[in-house]
This record gives sequence, C-alpha cells and structure tokens, in this order.
Amino acid sequence: MAFIRNETEHNWKQSIEQVDKSSHSDPNAYAVSHLEWDAVVNFQTRSIRAKAKYDIKFGLKSTDEIRLDSSSSLIIHSITDSESCKMNYSLSTCDLSKPHLGRCLSIIIPSSLRTSALGKTLQIVIEYETTEGCSALQWLPSSQTAGGKYP
Repeated sequence: MAFIRNETEHNWKQSIEQVDKSSHSDPNAYAVSHLEWDAVVNFQTRSIRAKAKYDIKFGLKSTDEIRLDSSSSLIIHSITDSESCKMNYSLSTCDLSKPHLGRCLSIIIPSSLRTSALGKTLQIVIEYETTEGCSALQWLPSSQTAGGKYP
C-alpha cells in the first residue's frame, strides 16, 4: 500500500492501489458489498449445497473478469447474473507453490457490461456444492462435540 502526500492539505492519504497477496481477487477493480447465502447442510454426506448471491461493486479500474477464491473440493452447478442469464467461468487448478490460495474462480463479465459497470453493482448468483474434503469445514465425530451425541 502506498501513501501519497497532498501538498495543499499537508496530510497523508492512502492510495487506492492495493494488492492482496493472500487472494486471487483484485480489490482495485471490485469488491463484494453484500452476500445472501442459502445453504442446506447434509451431515450424512458431509457436504453443503448452497446458493450465494453476491453484490459486486465495481471500482474505477476496468476488468473483464471477477476472480474469487475457491476450494479444490468445490463443485459449481451454475453461475448466473440477477436475470438468470448464464455467465461463463473457469476454475483453475491449484498452484502447488501456493496451495493456501486454493483455486481461482474466474467469472467472465459480459462485454456489454464491461464499460458500463465502472462504479456500479452487478449481482452474481453461484450455485455450488462442497465435498467431504472441503477445507473450510470441519466435520467432527459425535464424541468431539459439546454434548457428545450429535455431529
């Protein structure tokens, strides 16, 4: 993060340009401003099936894709916009030199929206399912829970 000195006001201001080395995302181009999450947890299969509605607020930097962090055990069923139009996406393989980053989910912004998106919000709906190997979840046996009876 850089600091810029404003000579007329004699104070320091943070510049907008930031790099997050712990994520695939680009905070200079967009940010998640709201998340609505609807999920069904299945303890027998140790999985979650969910629908996530993201409100993506675009900054002033132009971009042709939205990059989100993902797990290697994520199964994507569909990605659509707020009008249920399918959006193209790709899911990278995990970079073994940076396994903590997981996989990069790249959602392509339709060309018709790229120039008009600056400073606006786009809603993206992702329907997905996790598998037993999901690293964000910890499935405990009953003996390790508070009451010792339920998972």
